Amino acid sequence: MEPVLVKLKAAVLFGTAALALSAPASVEAKIVRLAPSGPWSMNYADDSCRLSRLFGEGEERVAFYIERYGPGDRFHMVVAGEALGKSPRPETRVQFGAQDAGYDYVPSLGELVEYSPALIFTAAYPSAQRAETGFARKSGKEKYEDFIDPRIFAHDVTDQQLAAIEWVAFERTGGHRVELEMPQFGQAMKSMQTCTEELVSHWNIDVEAHRSLTKLPAPENSPGGWIRSSDYPRELLYGGYQGIVQFRLSVDTTGKATACHIQNSTRPEGFDKIVCEKIMKRARFEPALDKDGRPIASFYRNTVRFLIP
Repeated sequence: MEPVLVKLKAAVLFGTAALALSAPASVEAKIVRLAPSGPWSMNYADDSCRLSRLFGEGEERVAFYIERYGPGDRFHMVVAGEALGKSPRPETRVQFGAQDAGYDYVPSLGELVEYSPALIFTAAYPSAQRAETGFARKSGKEKYEDFIDPRIFAHDVTDQQLAAIEWVAFERTGGHRVELEMPQFGQAMKSMQTCTEELVSHWNIDVEAHRSLTKLPAPENSPGGWIRSSDYPRELLYGGYQGIVQFRLSVDTTGKATACHIQNSTRPEGFDKIVCEKIMKRARFEPALDKDGRPIASFYRNTVRFLIP
């Protein structure tokens, strides 16, 4: 189930952070509650772990999946189906169970095989209780690396919090509120965690040393300048193509990016090529540091979205 993007807005966006909205979704939305119509399915791919399930029946059938490209709490998420309504606006409030206050996102709009519309979230989080670590917010004089948590195997969202999630709701601005019942969500996410930790063992890094890093590779120049609007492939721009590219860089002990690997992409392949070509040319890093403060070969992950005005 690979998403295919349709026409949207903006230019080239870099990064994995969700965009917050200034106003909540409409409280007048129709509520559609859907039970699972199939079992959880886990796909153990070479570069990702995908947990998927179908909900509802007939015209209200909805496809849902979450996907991770490495350890951690954040994930790529897609929900698709006519039950989401035909609103042209992408803004969506997501709520992971009754204990979650909800969070506003601006997902991409697209299609997922026969399911449409599809809401594509590049950096979702399974709880509004977004725990602030010592690497999240400091004195106001932070450097970029102060926001990068080196605990790549850590999970701030607990097993108990995941087990308490009984449904996930999506409420679009000007559209419906769709609630997907999520029995055994906590167990399914534990399987996801096992899968993503296995992924790291194939990245040509010292996995055990990465359990106690003091710093991940930190960009010396702004990632926002690695891919520019002028880099949008002309033939894809004129053809109306858009895309989301998940990439991973190998970074050596000097901070040099030595390889670029596409973990997942909505394609066409021209987006993949331009991402690796430009980032390998422009990205510069301070190297990762092990528990003793010594440079160590590591990796850097991020997302690029190509969007057309």
